[in-house]
Amino acid sequence: MDTYGYSYNNPNRMSLAVLGNQSLDELQSFVIKSFKEVQNKKLKKSKYPSDPYGESKRKTICYHVPVNESRQLTINWVIPDHRELYYCKPESYLSHLIGHQGDGSLSSYLKTLGLAIELIAGESHSAPDFNFFSIDIQLTIEGLNQWERVLYSVYQYLAMLRIEGPKEWIFNEGKNINQMEFQFEEKGQLRYIVSSLAGGMRVYLINELLNEYLIPSKMRVFLTSKEFLSIAREKEKWYGTQYKQEYLSEELIKQYETCEINCELYLPIPNKFIPTDFQLFSKEKNLTRPQIPTKIKLSISGFNHKIKELLNLIIDHMINIKVEVEKFEIIKEKVKQSLQFFRRCVPSAMANSGLTYLTAEYDWNNNELLSCLDDITMHDVESFIARVLKRFYIDSLMYGNLTKNQAIEYMTLVEQKFQEKSFYQPLFPSMWFNQRELILPDGCNYAYTMFNDAYKLNAIVIYLQCFQETLENNALLGLFSYLLWRSCGVQGFSVTVQSTRELGYINQRIELFIDSIRNYISTMSDELFKKQREVPLEAEIIKTLERDDLLRFYDHYISPHSIYRRKLSVHVNSSSFALQMQTNETDTVENKDELTDIIHGESSSIINEEDVAVTTETSHETIQSTETENILAKQEIDLPEFERIDNVYI
Repeated sequence: MDTYGYSYNNPNRMSLAVLGNQSLDELQSFVIKSFKEVQNKKLKKSKYPSDPYGESKRKTICYHVPVNESRQLTINWVIPDHRELYYCKPESYLSHLIGHQGDGSLSSYLKTLGLAIELIAGESHSAPDFNFFSIDIQLTIEGLNQWERVLYSVYQYLAMLRIEGPKEWIFNEGKNINQMEFQFEEKGQLRYIVSSLAGGMRVYLINELLNEYLIPSKMRVFLTSKEFLSIAREKEKWYGTQYKQEYLSEELIKQYETCEINCELYLPIPNKFIPTDFQLFSKEKNLTRPQIPTKIKLSISGFNHKIKELLNLIIDHMINIKVEVEKFEIIKEKVKQSLQFFRRCVPSAMANSGLTYLTAEYDWNNNELLSCLDDITMHDVESFIARVLKRFYIDSLMYGNLTKNQAIEYMTLVEQKFQEKSFYQPLFPSMWFNQRELILPDGCNYAYTMFNDAYKLNAIVIYLQCFQETLENNALLGLFSYLLWRSCGVQGFSVTVQSTRELGYINQRIELFIDSIRNYISTMSDELFKKQREVPLEAEIIKTLERDDLLRFYDHYISPHSIYRRKLSVHVNSSSFALQMQTNETDTVENKDELTDIIHGESSSIINEEDVAVTTETSHETIQSTETENILAKQEIDLPEFERIDNVYI
């Protein structure tokens, strides 16, 4: 580490961003005081090759086997570093058009053919002097079988873009949207703001990209599917990913270079929903957003100028919805893949999903949903649409920059449109659906176990349920520490940890941390306590809270020693499949050709052996930190035995 720091860390290679309430002079003095002793070795700027792979890695295709049930085609090109062209952003222009989802788009065309489920395109900044531009296409089973046709369609779309050339009106649309978002951007978390500023301080031609770089002779293709298990004989060094790499035929390259223009692929029409009127109807700076339970939720957000037109268009599509066979099968396959992937997602995400499943009055887990999916037909969906739109209850929430009369006007518009089609009949009040969270019994210590098929990692989420949601309770829990605000109406304190450690050990460390909180609150100086009350959440109410209010709350709901504490833990363990997979990867013989050398951007989210990743959920932010075993002394706390459950019952 010392050698690395001496060789690479130097002031002329670093950037610093500082944000604070102090004056510029004060901030500058802080920086000078903190960094004036740092020696400037005047190292030369790092140089990178303009093409990190070279000719030998072009015109190749790599088949590799994923952990999950995905089927994907990725086309990757090395392009110049365009960050100095921040004022025109050519890569954003191309990303917008290639990733467009509307009529005439590549995505829409491939979905109509039943070949693709999803398509995204964009640039990734890797190092000074070069970048990557990629098109990622999630394929259907048929799309995987016809991947050459999918690739041909990609080059047909790029050929159309070359002929059309850059359009000023498309560029201006992107410019206006970015300008709007910047002008009205909400206040973000300070650590993200300074990190972004520091990273962007070090730097910043459409035809050039299309004609010289996004061409068949400079592409690298990656096909992802478990179906390649039989041909993927090689394994990369670090994670044991199975793959096979070979060159694309010159005949195929020539075919893509001379592809015909496809009349079904064309530029998008102008976006009529970009607002130009930013008049404010309300001067309130902070609007509280209440939560309304619904079975089908339609959310529209953005600037109010064109929101009525957008709402009108969406309701028209809902009323006149038609199910097409090809799109039905694509959507069904996409849902199935998502459900199958659940046991292979990050363990901490599984744990939090399990918490929602256990505490909601009505919820279904992924296995339950998956067991029903194969039997659903297009006729079932058509019947369901007719049934659900015939009689329903509308619950609406409109907030932001609009008047009461406008809100009533929008709601009336929705009702009238359904009534015109003879759809809308009010649902009887006794049939209204109210999503609720189950209240755990006092003194409970439940534990629910799940298994993960992809990671040799464990995860635990500890949820301490507190009380019904009120403004006062929000303020109390918010001041206590990190606020977990659930839409069901019951609040709690939640800690999520992901680690290679055993769950019993992790549970002990969490409880030791929770047990130490009382002493921290009790010994906190009056000055620091008053400063903690200066948080923006329900500020006036928080200012009325005293230290004793916090301690009473802690002693009743949070303390490990409280007989009233309601604890629910979700444990995620590595399944036997994941453990066996990791064992096989450990025994992998190093190969001469490493997949890490040919696939850009592949990385693992596995945490270091000695690290414990901690996430504390709050209503306003997710704060993550890395804690090692040395944070807390090696001690233990007496804890009751878990009561193992398979569900939470009413």
